[in-house]
Amino acid sequence: LAAVLSVKAQNGKLPATMPFGKVSMDDLELKSCDFEPDANAEILFDKGEVSFGSGLIFERHVRIKIFNDKGKSHGSFKIEYLGVSEIQKISSIEAETINLNNGKQEVFKVDKKDYYKQHADRAYYTVAFSLPNVQAGSVLDIKYTLFSQSLYAFPDWFFQTDIPTRYSEFKASVPNTYYFKHLERVTQPYVINTDEVKALANIPSLHDEPYMGARKDNLQHIQYLLASRLDNTGGTIEFGNNWTQIAKMAANSTDFGSQLDRHVSGEGDILDKAKKLKSADEKIAFIFDAVKSNMKWNDMDRNYTEDGTSEAWNKKTGNSTEINLIVYHLLRKAGIKAIPMMVSTRENGKVNPGYPNMYTFNRTVAYVPIDADRFYILDATSKYNVYNQVPYALLNGMSFFMDDDNQKNNVLFLQNTDPV
Repeated sequence: LAAVLSVKAQNGKLPATMPFGKVSMDDLELKSCDFEPDANAEILFDKGEVSFGSGLIFERHVRIKIFNDKGKSHGSFKIEYLGVSEIQKISSIEAETINLNNGKQEVFKVDKKDYYKQHADRAYYTVAFSLPNVQAGSVLDIKYTLFSQSLYAFPDWFFQTDIPTRYSEFKASVPNTYYFKHLERVTQPYVINTDEVKALANIPSLHDEPYMGARKDNLQHIQYLLASRLDNTGGTIEFGNNWTQIAKMAANSTDFGSQLDRHVSGEGDILDKAKKLKSADEKIAFIFDAVKSNMKWNDMDRNYTEDGTSEAWNKKTGNSTEINLIVYHLLRKAGIKAIPMMVSTRENGKVNPGYPNMYTFNRTVAYVPIDADRFYILDATSKYNVYNQVPYALLNGMSFFMDDDNQKNNVLFLQNTDPV
């Protein structure tokens, strides 16, 4: 397979891509995927391009072929973006279904009123829509443009999905004044591999398997992280490319740093009871159980607060960071050395310590160092979690703790070395 793909690249015979709305008869008459014949649907091509103007502009054009009724579920489409303060916004979107009827093409466009804008949470928005008249044999054409004010919002590109992909291409036209680090997870040879363009062909589907970690850790993809840019004098300005700078960003955030020492109603009663307990472990266990029994997790994993810790406590419900920052706050008030720690759940994926980025984390917990060899990871989102055992969802992954008292920030591998 590698040899065949290499020959295709050398001869320039890459799978064809076409402008939006223009579909070949070959694709309309296609009955199955050439390299995965039992697939219910196939991505004919998926092209993404990033360019720079007054901000960062991301354009994507994806075309999907439906082979049978089981593949019709791919007629529902969702675009997620960082909509808070209009950091990102969708500037244009087009979508249509093309069917073949008695040898003639029929086109059914998605009406503007059928694009549904929703709030995934306070920060993230989605635009969801369903393409009309999807049936076996349909070709679905989707094209949209996403504008970003922040260069930190450089998109990740996934070559691989849960259906096979005939051709996937990503182009990043980055000015010489910017430097982006990139992390590639690619297991098959590129058919195009230049500084600007990366492309793969005949990419197999990837389905969930027993004991598999996060999908994004297993899918072939490429990530970009803004590291530095040149100023007007030719000097270099660094951008959050080390863990110390990440800690400063978190500390200065109103949704994180400002929430670390927020009073919660009725905390005096909890602290009075905790202080009467003799050992540190008894105090930790009591505070942990008090928060766990009084609050309900809303199933949202974010590395920032939404309503804030005080409001979440009053409502008795909150996201993972709100709940665990309350645990952190009460432990500190009770005289326990607690440190805020960002983590990534098993479902969210692994964190690369050489790729500093606070957005790779999706939860915050309370980290309590006991001695040189022992520590506790307190996560009160599940009633089954206990204070002195690393929760299963966090095992064998990297974390990032921010010890402001000792001016120490570091990554830590979370493992359980004791047999269970």
